[in-house]
Amino acid sequence: MPNAEPRLRLQTYRIAFKQAMRFGPYLITERRGYYLSIRLESGRLLIAEAAPLPGFSQETQAQCLNQLLTLTSKSVDQLLTLDNKDLYPSVSFALSCLQAQFADNALLRDCALSLELANKQTQFVGDGQALVMGSNSQVLNQLEALHSAQSVKLKLGRQSIALERQLLRDINQHFPHLRLRLDANQNYSLEQALDLFEGIDSQAIDYCEEPLANPSQLPKFYQNTGIHFALDESTRQPDFVFSALAGLRCLVLKPSLFGPITKLQHCIKHAASHQVSSVLSSSYESPLGILILRELARQLTPEQAPGLDTLTSFEPGSLRLEQL
Repeated sequence: MPNAEPRLRLQTYRIAFKQAMRFGPYLITERRGYYLSIRLESGRLLIAEAAPLPGFSQETQAQCLNQLLTLTSKSVDQLLTLDNKDLYPSVSFALSCLQAQFADNALLRDCALSLELANKQTQFVGDGQALVMGSNSQVLNQLEALHSAQSVKLKLGRQSIALERQLLRDINQHFPHLRLRLDANQNYSLEQALDLFEGIDSQAIDYCEEPLANPSQLPKFYQNTGIHFALDESTRQPDFVFSALAGLRCLVLKPSLFGPITKLQHCIKHAASHQVSSVLSSSYESPLGILILRELARQLTPEQAPGLDTLTSFEPGSLRLEQL
């Protein structure tokens, strides 16, 4: 009996958060996504992950799944040559990963990817730059535990302006050599941001990701504070076009929400031509997704520490897979 023709297979995964996480208007207790795999006639396994993030992705979980299901009707030859431009970002990213692996592309050639590895992962370990968040005392305790760290990422916008200003002052006093990368998730008006950073030493801050609800005011923020900024949410807008704004230091790119690898490469190269760096960042993907992002970061942005420290938010041993 002849061997079955290779085809795209889908699995859904679920991982429980240690505690409920808020993403935009959604309070979520578990992360869900999809594994795509193709077993070639040679026995080689191609594998990727599609995982839209509620509150951040353009597409919903249901829209992602519906589009993935339409892909299962295509032959492997069709899939591996399919144009990604009309697909949802999470789907086009996953498909481009399969295509890169099939082409033996150096981007993913050395990435040790397997369903077995992801399925057996029981201890979730952080990766890349350390992420700290919480109350002032919690953040300071976390920094004490990271005594050897030279740079950390700090989440803002979860307390009052007065408390967060005091936190920044305390960090500067107790950890004077620590470099900060701040992430405000567009939580402030320009007036609030100027109030927050009044009297704060801008030299200790590498940049602040998306400090303003109105990104068009970012150059004015830089002009008034001397603090460089990074773009994150703005890069995922459908009409995003890179522009070398005054004060722009970095693009924080979430590949699994951004689109195909070729689009990611073009954006990184274009930004670099204007002396703007790029950092690859995770979106609470599964261990498999983090493996892929780690390899992409190693190849595409080797001089920048990636922001992949999200696995520690999950309950160890809680990953569950189900065949679709």
